[in-house]
Amino acid sequence: MRRLIGFILSFTASLAVVGQAPTTPSMWKTVHPGLRVAGIATQRGSFWVGGAGGGIASSTDGEHWQIRHQHEDAGPLLLGIGFTSVSFGYAYGVAGAVLTTMDGGETWVAHDVETGTILAASFSAPYFGIVRTRDQVLYFNGTSISNEVPDQD
Repeated sequence: MRRLIGFILSFTASLAVVGQAPTTPSMWKTVHPGLRVAGIATQRGSFWVGGAGGGIASSTDGEHWQIRHQHEDAGPLLLGIGFTSVSFGYAYGVAGAVLTTMDGGETWVAHDVETGTILAASFSAPYFGIVRTRDQVLYFNGTSISNEVPDQD
C-alpha cells in the first residue's frame, strides 16, 4: 500500500504503465509522455494525458506517446481530461482553460468559460457541462454563458 501511495504522490513528471507479455506477469514501467502530467484518462484502448503547457498526449501502448495539442506559448496546466464518446472529449485546468475535441482528439479547440482554476469538470458537448472552481459550481446549457448552481444549504 505504501508503494502505491508513493507512486501516486510522485506522479508529476512521469507515468507508470503496466505491460503484459503473453508469457510473463504484468510489469510496471516508468514512461515519459513528453509533458508534465496532471490529468489522465482512457478512451477505447488508448491512454490520454493532459498537463503542463496545455499539453495533451495519447498512446495506444503506454510506451510510445504522440503529442496531440500544445500551446505555442506557455499554456495553462491542464488538471483533467475525459471523453464522453468516441469523438467528443474535453480537458480543463488553470486560468479557466477548457479544451474540447469533436474528432477523437485529433484537434482541440480552446473555450473561454471561466477565469479561475477549474478543479473538476464534466462535459457532454462544447458548452454543455458543469465545472467546479474553488468558490463555485457553474453549468453551461448550450452557450458560453455560465450559470451558477445555487447553494443547497
